[in-house]
Amino acid sequence: MVALARDVTTRCARQHGDELPHASTADTARDMDVIRAALGEPKLSYLGYSYGSYLGALYTQMFPHRADRIVLDSAIDPARPGVRKGDNGPQREAARHPLRVGQYRVDDTAVPALLLDPLSDDGEDDNAELAARVQVLAQAATTGTAQPTPELADALAGLLTGANSAKQGAMAAIMCADAAVPRDPDWYRRDIESHRAEALLFGPVNRNITPCAFWPTDSAKPPVPVHNGVPALVVAAAGDIGAILELGQAMHRALTGSRMITLEGVRTHGVYLFKGGACVDDTVNAYLRSGTLPARDLTCARPNA
Repeated sequence: MVALARDVTTRCARQHGDELPHASTADTARDMDVIRAALGEPKLSYLGYSYGSYLGALYTQMFPHRADRIVLDSAIDPARPGVRKGDNGPQREAARHPLRVGQYRVDDTAVPALLLDPLSDDGEDDNAELAARVQVLAQAATTGTAQPTPELADALAGLLTGANSAKQGAMAAIMCADAAVPRDPDWYRRDIESHRAEALLFGPVNRNITPCAFWPTDSAKPPVPVHNGVPALVVAAAGDIGAILELGQAMHRALTGSRMITLEGVRTHGVYLFKGGACVDDTVNAYLRSGTLPARDLTCARPNA
């Protein structure tokens, strides 16, 4: 992971070194307002998912009088931008001896990373993919080797070889500009070990080293704290593992004029128009049409429950 992170940074710096100091989310918010002005619009409305919620929150902070209807779905904590945000079966075996899956050696940091994507949604396709991945990993732990499914092979290539690094590099450019991280690779190993007991499965992957540890430059401008009373609507799924409920609640607190919709009983990252059902979608649509927020925070039950 150290080698992969350093390689992404080296290639980003070589190809886009002059642009990297200007890749922060705050810079993107400034670009958005330039687009608003070029279109001759007095205000800007915005729908942002996941890390995109931070972009919308920054826009309300930097251009409060130009923010119109703002929906922030699967939101993060705006005070913590950047990359630093039971029986484990094959996980424990991978810690002792990396699993052989096709041509790859899969250790106890890679195992949870491979489970994150199918765990991010509880649809039939995602559950089937999760079951298939667990079956392959269990076979590798039991017999010493296993062949990956095509989907798992693609995931392994992206995780362990840097395939699709163009997309990963673009994400790194933004997040590394948003917040500084420790530069010593050994710091990440110590951090993982010191917190392993409290989050045995996903703690290591969340605390692992990223290209930001080697990033060649900081943002050209200081960070912008988010705390304002601009009206906005925050949406979250209680079972979201990509942006846990506490992060959405932190966004709600930072935007003191906001209302929040919480969808219970659903494991999804991306609620409105995806898994929200009529309770969420009708409420968001009504706000987008009228510009009037719900009178109070709202909790919605799982659709078709």
